[in-house]
Amino acid sequence: MQVTIQCRPRCKRLLARLLLLVPLIALPACESLGYYKQAVVGHLSLLHQARPIEQLLSKPQLADSELANKLGLVQQLRAFARDELGLPVGRAYSRYVELERDYVVWNVFASEEFSVQPKRWCFPIAGCVAYRGYFSLAQAQKKAAALKREGFDTHVGGAAAYSTLGWTADPVLSTFVQRDEVTLASLLFHELSHRLVYVKGDTEFNESLASTIETYGLERWLAQRSDTEDVQALRQQLVQRQQKKAIQRAFTDAVAKTREALGELYQRPLNDTDKRIGKLIILDSLRKRVHVIAHATAWASAYQKWAVDLNNAKLAPVALYTRWQNALGWQLAQKLEYAGCTQLPEKLERDRLRCRQGLEQFFEAARQLARLGEQARLERLQEWDLLRASAS
Repeated sequence: MQVTIQCRPRCKRLLARLLLLVPLIALPACESLGYYKQAVVGHLSLLHQARPIEQLLSKPQLADSELANKLGLVQQLRAFARDELGLPVGRAYSRYVELERDYVVWNVFASEEFSVQPKRWCFPIAGCVAYRGYFSLAQAQKKAAALKREGFDTHVGGAAAYSTLGWTADPVLSTFVQRDEVTLASLLFHELSHRLVYVKGDTEFNESLASTIETYGLERWLAQRSDTEDVQALRQQLVQRQQKKAIQRAFTDAVAKTREALGELYQRPLNDTDKRIGKLIILDSLRKRVHVIAHATAWASAYQKWAVDLNNAKLAPVALYTRWQNALGWQLAQKLEYAGCTQLPEKLERDRLRCRQGLEQFFEAARQLARLGEQARLERLQEWDLLRASAS
């Protein structure tokens, strides 16, 4: 679909800022120019369609609708993230965009045939990341097909949200706003956390940190909501989330073990035919394991669908969000305990300042990690993980 945007002075300033995100410097080919163009035009299109939530909520036709309730909840979550969690909210998620699709972007992942490591692409602001994002499914599939012709394993996955790391005011999207309160809170806290600390080229650290802050933020949010009329519904949502998390942990562990087995296979002095046979056997074992993990659960269909056409690229993104979450979660718990934050609902108001201090200390520890070199940061996280394991 061709998008034409009438650019007023404010829009032109925004376009200049977006171009700073993707400067056309030393690009290797015209294909790269096309990629940057679709990224800028796609994001500008979202911002052009965005409408202030306050303005939408003032419309009589929206009163008491499900959308109005969700947008009102977003306003509460933004205030909580800013005032209680200390996240740099700014103008993020203060506007709304209605999209006529299930995902806002589609990410392309690729790995060599005999490697578990994802192919990485490097960008000026985000650094090197293990995917390429497209605002069009057709364009994402076209890129995946081109990579497949080059001999790569490929995977295309849809995303309901993304973050510009504070460079622009990311809007609320219809692709995620209708989720239940627990899931919506988790998503917003996660995406806002990327505006706090972000390390170029270290996707595992960035996502694990955001997931850690997301988990803590959700616990605090639910604690202060414990006396509301919706408490029973929230508890049910939380139970479902915990069940889903348990399945996700088992799933992630199975994928991690599979990647380890594949990595060992690829290092063995075998010919390509034998490696392909071994690869098929290992991936088939994972497929069967995933079916067992998700059997008779509400998410069985989704996991079974994921387990079709397994390859190296499909496994790559699974570990990105969780690799260092245990280590970072342990460090956060240490900071909170030292500050005297009990996190008990009945002591919520008394411990409010203490918990905020502990959280700020954790943020500073995360900033210090971000300032380290890649190897030093890896060693520090491994050290925290060992301390966590020895203390448990």
